Amino acid sequence: NSSRIVFNVSAAVNNAPLVTQVFNSTLVSVSITENSFTTLVVNFTAFDSDGAANLKDASARVNLTRTGEGVRQNSSCAKTTTAGNFVNYTCNVQLWYFDASGFWNISAAINDTSDAIGTNISNTTFFVQQTTAFVIFPGNFTFPSSLGPGGINTTANNDPIILNNTGNKDINNTGIDINATNLVGESNPAFALYAGTFSISNAT
Repeated sequence: NSSRIVFNVSAAVNNAPLVTQVFNSTLVSVSITENSFTTLVVNFTAFDSDGAANLKDASARVNLTRTGEGVRQNSSCAKTTTAGNFVNYTCNVQLWYFDASGFWNISAAINDTSDAIGTNISNTTFFVQQTTAFVIFPGNFTFPSSLGPGGINTTANNDPIILNNTGNKDINNTGIDINATNLVGESNPAFALYAGTFSISNAT
């Protein structure tokens, strides 16, 4: 005799995680740091109905984006606290001095152990303020000792002067002004260095 045995196998259904909240430590506005970077702290909360242990902590990541700008990101955020199926993560993201002023968007994402992805492409934004800054070097032109009254076509011996934009305000090629002022002798005004005896160019 034979009998028929039927086995029913139910495969476990994996539920993708959710990013339920994104917020940043600076609230709504941040200033850049001249010629350096500013660290923006972003926190987000992830939820997995299959349990907090189903979240792949090492995949927690945050992007800061603005049209026309490079993506600023942290792909190794730190797990901070767990409450039931919810896990909080903290991410430090560097914002550079040349990153443009205006509104930036914050998005967060995380994978679960089955590599299903939970993403928050949210309306969470912050505003980067505009900063005008530059560094000039050298601070003074110097001339060789051969320079004297009646001399002509004697160029500086430490040129050029370089202006380096160290802020996030764009300065176009018409945004730089050069001023020349006569230097009149303090004890004897008959002696002077007249601005008209100097010339300037983008070469020498």
